[in-house]
Amino acid sequence: GLPLLFGGLAAGAALVLAYHGPLVTRVVTALAVAVLGGFTATAILQYGFGSFEGSYWLTATAVSTGIAAISLTVMGLGLLLGAPGIGLAAVVLLFLSNPISGLATGPQWLPAPWGAIGQYLPIGAAGTTIRSAAFFDGNGATQAWIVLATWALLGLALATLATTRTRPAAVQA
Repeated sequence: GLPLLFGGLAAGAALVLAYHGPLVTRVVTALAVAVLGGFTATAILQYGFGSFEGSYWLTATAVSTGIAAISLTVMGLGLLLGAPGIGLAAVVLLFLSNPISGLATGPQWLPAPWGAIGQYLPIGAAGTTIRSAAFFDGNGATQAWIVLATWALLGLALATLATTRTRPAAVQA
């Protein structure tokens, strides 16, 4: 789970701090990094270590979606709040989402209600989609896919709000 977290966090932070181009380019870059990272990590884990058994494509898509949800959320908060937004995202993801994700054991093994709450955060949802894709042919992950899509859309909404908020007002004649 930590490579998933750090991959998304690093990509989102870099697109805020190091690149100052248009939002569309940032979003496309975040998605490209997520796909490249997801497919590479899955190839290493599945073919190099034999950690996964299921469909490579479905598992890689799950990993990529998790990275995308994290990086877009970090990017949105970073563009909206600056460096404090990146710090807020890092704290929420590393110190809240990761421990209650149930990634290592499954959310059922965490004390109630923490395991259930963790499934509504990016790392918990990503863990569920990856586990489902790798071992259960994708079954049982509908809610987790929706949660990841919601986090990605939230990040896009925050980034869009940040860019429209900082755009100078049009001069009226």
